[in-house]
Amino acid sequence: MTNDSPLTLSELFLGIAVTWDASQRTVDKKSEVYDLVERVTPTRLKDLLAPQQRLNTEGSVGAGYQTRAPWVRIYDPVVAPSAQDGPYIAYLFSIGMEWVYLSLALGVTKFHDAFPEPKFQRELTKAVSDYRGRMGAAALEGLATDRLELNAPRGSIHARYELSSIASIAYSISNLPSEAALTADLRRFVTLYLKMINNPAMPKLDDIIEGAASAPADQQIVAVEFTPSARVNTPRPIRERRDKASQPRAEHARIGRIGELLVIEAEKKRLSEAGKTSLVAQIVHVACAVGCDCGHPRTERFEPGEEFPGYDILSFNDDETERYIEVKSSLSTKSAYFLTANEWRAAGRHRSQYWLYLVNGVFNKSAQIRRVQDPFGFAEAGNLTLEVDRYVAYL
Repeated sequence: MTNDSPLTLSELFLGIAVTWDASQRTVDKKSEVYDLVERVTPTRLKDLLAPQQRLNTEGSVGAGYQTRAPWVRIYDPVVAPSAQDGPYIAYLFSIGMEWVYLSLALGVTKFHDAFPEPKFQRELTKAVSDYRGRMGAAALEGLATDRLELNAPRGSIHARYELSSIASIAYSISNLPSEAALTADLRRFVTLYLKMINNPAMPKLDDIIEGAASAPADQQIVAVEFTPSARVNTPRPIRERRDKASQPRAEHARIGRIGELLVIEAEKKRLSEAGKTSLVAQIVHVACAVGCDCGHPRTERFEPGEEFPGYDILSFNDDETERYIEVKSSLSTKSAYFLTANEWRAAGRHRSQYWLYLVNGVFNKSAQIRRVQDPFGFAEAGNLTLEVDRYVAYL
């Protein structure tokens, strides 16, 4: 779509609604609606926000597969670097394209990853309510503070969007207000957003999740031996997300640390049941051997700056030989895990004494630990598939 003068917001919203093809399964980057959602509308919003240079804009019709309805968001790149974070301002189209909502919203993916259903809905609703309370009734006067009506199927990402709105305004596509009204509403939301993210008393999304995400007091840990089997089909390549900022290092470190502590407790139980209680006190939390106050024994063999040994925990086998454990933790069950070159070298060096402990559901009532002995051997036998994720070029 080409035009010498910029399209108005109402023209853009109507154009998106008219050109949206719900039957399209995959994203067509040559389509008119793709151009409107991912280029023209974000650019127009950016122009309207010119005085607020710190705010960015982006739109999406989906990644690979077309989403059920498009969205465009306005965000601070530090506070909400990806749509999984938040808060941010979003224009959300309903399924069927009858409505578009201007919403001050939280990112939902982090909540969904951190909490199983139905706790996800409870914690997200609680966080939204907390933000509303801190902003005050006067600031939100005249805005809708109930859930959005996107006509989304239960369990879909858009159904989660419905719960994430702190405040919103609904516009009927068939009866859009004037450009002046749309612009005034946008500016009001930008003002609300900036006050919100600049308020030091306003909690950060990661802090809310961290405060609510914890293992139940009666959590049960189930450890089982796991034997990888040969795959019939080659798995799809696994790649890390491009936007590193969307995966805060502290969050991943915290999940990993919790998984390591669960493994230590499981190892204490295993050794005690095997009659090796004298070895329990000798278990070493190698991953935090330096500068950690977790309370577990640490070792002097690894100093700052020294190459890490390639495993997280030093434990013992029933015959009192050393067991080298690399822990991989996740919030749910996964079938693919990232290993560093150093970890893989350690697996090849220690062979039968090297174990992968795959901790699934670290915050669930029943966490599972799958133990894989000698992953290097399974790879040699073709029962464990390795794929190169990145290369390092030495010049």
